[in-house]
Amino acid sequence: MACLDTQSVSIYEPGENSPPTIQVRSVSPQPGQNLVQVLLGSSEDACPPTEFSIPEVSDLDLDDTLYYQWFLDYEVTDALRKNPLKSGTIPPSTPLQRMRTIPTFSLDRDVLISNLGPLNAFTDDTHILELYVADRPYSDPRFTEDNDPLVLPEDGNEDHMYWLIEMLEVSDCGGEE
Repeated sequence: MACLDTQSVSIYEPGENSPPTIQVRSVSPQPGQNLVQVLLGSSEDACPPTEFSIPEVSDLDLDDTLYYQWFLDYEVTDALRKNPLKSGTIPPSTPLQRMRTIPTFSLDRDVLISNLGPLNAFTDDTHILELYVADRPYSDPRFTEDNDPLVLPEDGNEDHMYWLIEMLEVSDCGGEE
């Protein structure tokens, strides 16, 4: 049995800004369909982080700097959840190296507590971890409607993916509660 991996194809006119594209086949863990478990451990015995690897991002505009942001349960009206857990830039590429890599994102107990507060708010529900990659800088949220950190200039493009995650507070990082 074979699987068919489809991607939408867009044709861009010369001079148009082409969007960045996350090469989904290279992403680990695979986004969107399976529930990813994040083991949290205890404050004395923390579990290793769950790592999200994005090794291949392409943009036909080689001179574009790319901008990325990671969010957990993004909500523009929530003061904590509208702030990215991590953000950064990827420098322009060269004709010999068209693919770019987003640094591995490690999600663990410390990242959650330092960005969003007590763990008890995370261990009972399914959550959405989101990655946004753009070819223009996101607007400063202080100067956008609703202080939204995902506003791009008119000529900006982005790609986006998400993971459904479940956070488990465990006493043994082997997975037993």
